[in-house]
Amino acid sequence: MLMKSVMVLFAAGSIAAASAQPRQADRAAKIGAIPIVGQWIEEAEAGEGVVRVDGVPGQPPPSAAVEKAATSLFGKVDPAFVANATAPGAFSLAVLPNVNAFSAGTFRARFRLVSGASDQTAGLVFGLKPNGEYLYARYNTKDGNIALWRYANGNREVIAHGEQHVQLPLGAWHDMGVTIAGTRLVAVVNDRLRFEHQLPGPVDGRIGFWTKRDSVTMFKDVRVTPRPK
Repeated sequence: MLMKSVMVLFAAGSIAAASAQPRQADRAAKIGAIPIVGQWIEEAEAGEGVVRVDGVPGQPPPSAAVEKAATSLFGKVDPAFVANATAPGAFSLAVLPNVNAFSAGTFRARFRLVSGASDQTAGLVFGLKPNGEYLYARYNTKDGNIALWRYANGNREVIAHGEQHVQLPLGAWHDMGVTIAGTRLVAVVNDRLRFEHQLPGPVDGRIGFWTKRDSVTMFKDVRVTPRPK
């Protein structure tokens, strides 16, 4: 039986502190994503909670901040998690706080590509483990496709590229979804791009957002519909 959909628009755990006297528009429900790598900011747009990564490569995050995030997410700190998050090859990553484990179902969000030095990117992370390893499906404007990547041991590696190519405009909202059923992965963007892949085994772990370190990207309208394994 299909389990009840979980709307991930959390009021708690905001990334950026609100001002003491917020405007009415700033009172929208916040996504509350926990930043691991990169400069993530919560804001409101037309009454909706939006999370934006500001594309400032900068320095690796402080180990103390990563350890605090790991404790919040997993209840403990794995040194490998800290090593992965502070590695020179780490990319911008933020994690949803109230989805403890996602192994089957659909994870969707809307994204807006704003800018980037080489290309513009948006990705949905899944299978994030306590050691900091994860998978992600991403769209970028350089290739104009969906691709599946893995991040582990301080580096990323591509698993497969989608064969369909569509150039999405900057500044517009687009929809991206990842569906997992057993070892079958289906990722879609705007119902125009479709990517399918057979994973080597089942996945389980935290979910969140990914971008390149120099990308400015916005995410909103997060929808998580878990299904039985």
